[in-house]
Amino acid sequence: PTATFDLRDLTKAESTSIAYRITDGDLECTDEVEADYTYVFNFFGDISYYSELPSYCGDDSAAAVQFGVGGQINSCHTLGRYDADYDDQIWSLLDKSSDADPSKGVSLKYLDGDPCAGGVKRQLTLNVECFNHPYRLVSASAQRCR
Repeated sequence: PTATFDLRDLTKAESTSIAYRITDGDLECTDEVEADYTYVFNFFGDISYYSELPSYCGDDSAAAVQFGVGGQINSCHTLGRYDADYDDQIWSLLDKSSDADPSKGVSLKYLDGDPCAGGVKRQLTLNVECFNHPYRLVSASAQRCR
């Protein structure tokens, strides 16, 4: 089976505070206290559309950023960039089984983010599942720095 995906309508281009934004925080089920971060991203472009990006995030040419909230103030990292020349490397099907159903959705991985302390570059993966309604983002995961 084959499937065609046209996600261009998901691209945000005009200045707005309505964003693709996820804020996380401490997980109560763990002993470790996780930091609070906000993630802002775009499809097929940069985050320059987001009018509420903190001033300490100087790089709005990134496709995705992570910035600190609360005790992590002034912490901002690029998680990845969009480059149409590498579409074949950053897009994949959600279903990767040998009898894959391409209509289940796609995964978009932004690469070339800021390096972590160990030198590994940050990245962000967005999974978009398709149903009988408009596209729905079902998960986003950033590579955790160690």
